[in-house]
Formats: sequence, C-alpha cells, structure tokens
Amino acid sequence: MTINRFRQGRLWEAIDKKNDAFQSALSQDPRDYEWSAMGRGQDYDKREADAFESTLNGWVERWPIPVLVAGPVSLDAPALRIGRARQNGGMAIHLFTVLDQRAGEGSDQLIAQLFDFFDRNPDLPAAVVLAFDSQYRRPGKRKDGHFVPTIPDSIVALLVTRSDRVDRDIRPYVVDVPYEINKFDTRYDIIQLWIDYWDADTAYRRLPERHGFMSWQFWHEHQQELIARIDPNGNQGPLLAFWKRKTGFKPSAWVPVRWTEWQLREYDNAPLLGYLHRPVEVPLDAPAGPQGDRARAAAMAEGWKRALATLPEGSAPRRLFYDTAGEGRRLIPLALAMGAEATPNPLAIDDPANSYDLTRRVADTGVSSPFVQLALALMRSYHQGGPSATVNLREDARASIIMVSPPSEAQKAANPRQPDPFFNPNAPRF
Repeated sequence: MTINRFRQGRLWEAIDKKNDAFQSALSQDPRDYEWSAMGRGQDYDKREADAFESTLNGWVERWPIPVLVAGPVSLDAPALRIGRARQNGGMAIHLFTVLDQRAGEGSDQLIAQLFDFFDRNPDLPAAVVLAFDSQYRRPGKRKDGHFVPTIPDSIVALLVTRSDRVDRDIRPYVVDVPYEINKFDTRYDIIQLWIDYWDADTAYRRLPERHGFMSWQFWHEHQQELIARIDPNGNQGPLLAFWKRKTGFKPSAWVPVRWTEWQLREYDNAPLLGYLHRPVEVPLDAPAGPQGDRARAAAMAEGWKRALATLPEGSAPRRLFYDTAGEGRRLIPLALAMGAEATPNPLAIDDPANSYDLTRRVADTGVSSPFVQLALALMRSYHQGGPSATVNLREDARASIIMVSPPSEAQKAANPRQPDPFFNPNAPRF
C-alpha cells in the first residue's frame, strides 16, 4: 500500500501520531506537495510501482498470475497500469493476465468477484487485486501549482492465495530446474511457457480492440497448444533416473506446466498476513425518509450478522473501518444498526481507538478506499490481534461488509519475514 509518501505501515505511524478522529494524518499544507503536474505524475508512477513491488517482488516468477484491477473513470483502461507498475517496479520476469477490470465506484465488488472466481475455478492457486486512484489520474485534473489534492495517490495491491490448492496440485510435482536458465532453452517446460506467454502477448497487442493488457481468456486459448505439446510427466533438462521422476501432474488452464522447486520456495517465502473473508452485500435502496432509514438500518443489521458468520466460530471483530466518501448521511444505517440492542457484537462508530472513518482519518481515497481499509485492517489485526471489519458506504443504494482476521501466533512465528512481514526485503527501502 502507498498513500502519498506513506508506504505500508508508515501510514499507521502517521495515523497513530496524529491521534485525532477528525483530522487527516496526511499533510494539509499545500507546500508539501509537488508544484508541477509532471512531477506529480512521476511521484505517482513511483508510488504505484512501490505498492506493486512491495506485494509481489519475491513472489513466484515466470507464472502468469491473474489480476483484478480497479481504477477511476479515465480515457485509459485500468488494466494498463499493470504493465506500468511491472516496468517501473523492475519485475521483468513476473507474468500477469487480466482477470477483470472496473472503473469508478463499487470497486469493493471485485472482492466478491474474486471469491466467485475461486469457486468456479477450483485449480486457480492465486490472484492479485490492484486498486489505484489519484487526482492526477482523473481526466482534467492535471495542473501546476501547490495544492492539497482532493484524492491523494492511493495504491493497494493484495495477493490472495489458496494454499490448499498449491499443496494439492502443485507441491507434490515440482521439478528441479536451475533458476539461472537460458530463456531460449526449451528443454524446460517453464521456458516453453515463457516463450508462449510472450508470443500470446504480442498477438494480443495486435488486436484492433484490446483492453489494456492481455486477458486471461486470450492466454488460456493460446496456451492450449502448450498443454498439448508438453509431457506432464516428462523429464526436465538432464536425464533423471526413472525412479526419481514425479508423475501424476495434471495440467490445467491456470497451471499448465509444473512449477520448479525455486518457484515453490518463492511461494513459501511469501508471509501469511491474514485471512480475507467472503464479502456480504447489503442493499440500501429503500426510499428516503424515516421509514427508509429504518429499513436501511435493518438491512445493515442483517448484513452485519451474516458478516459475523463468515468469521471462525467464537470470534468477533475488535475494530471497525468504514468510508462514506465524506457523506455523513450514509453513516446513518450503520450507526442505527450498531446502536440496536439486537445487533450482536456491535462496535461503536465513535470510538476513536477502534473505529476509523477513512475519509476523516486519512483522505478520500476514491476507488482505492475498500482496499485501503483492508490493508489497514490487515496490519492492525496482525499486530494487535483479533478480526477487523471493513464497511464500504461510498454508494447510496448499496454497501458491503468484509471481514479480515489475523494468522495464529504459531503461523506468525513461522513467517519468513520478521518482525514485520509487511516489510518486503526484496522491495526498495522507503
């Protein structure tokens, strides 16, 4: 996560230092912001690359991971930022495809879409969500001058994995292939995948109606020839005694060739930061007026109960993150629901120590807001324990509630990055 000059946990340091529920942790002094539009664009590119790199540098290379992208309404497709972030972040041998992209509000629905996609693709081991927004990235908002941006540079990348699928479909079949390998040495399946990926990427760029970055559908169609060509149980490189060969691997559209041992090590070296729970959608389209307020509050209370049910039995959220984009009236359903006696495990929205209004405490982070909430919640839950709730209230007719919970103490102790797993030693030092 990068919010203006704050990377990762630095934002929490600023929030805690400010310690004010009604004032932003970001500077409100116009002189603290770059004067030229060009300079702000350069700052944005660096911050976007840092967020992407903090999440993915050191992650599995030479395997095409699908990405869900959310960005502001613009002339450019949001998915174009994948290529820029990869290039600016120096991740030349990381491969990506676009799972889907969304422009404008409602970006929290990408999390529900991610869960649905995992459900419909039982062999998909991982995916990334990239969300970005900035006044600079919005049409007609680039101008010179010192001013506090209405929307700060706000970029979040979330890596979501299914370790059960890696353990079942990938780990038993990894092959011993050198990391330092000639990119044209087609004795190795991973190199054949590499070549086919870039051939497909070139073909996609030639399409008259392409949408920013190669789609997963286009890649899956292109790689059918790769799957048909490769022996899933064949030898890799030098001859290997037959009794040492690992058989039984079944190629899939998501994992067409066996991972290497070093790819699996890259996967294992990624720390477990927490658990993302299935989102709960809350309809808030009741008519205006007191009766509508009561209906919306009832819908929010019911949504809260369903969100609590996504957590492990016996656990409840300790803290609350929410965002109304500065529209206080949107807070009414949540406030009424949390104040009702029948609401289980309520959290006080006016508790400054455990309740965070994102627009007030940080800024209006626009399309990135649901993911900034999730990133802050993950960090707080990891370091202080207990689940956290995020409530997305940026739209009038709907809301969503997403819970996150931390790893166990044993899982934390096993994390390869200590003491702060949110710091990526492979990414630049901030």
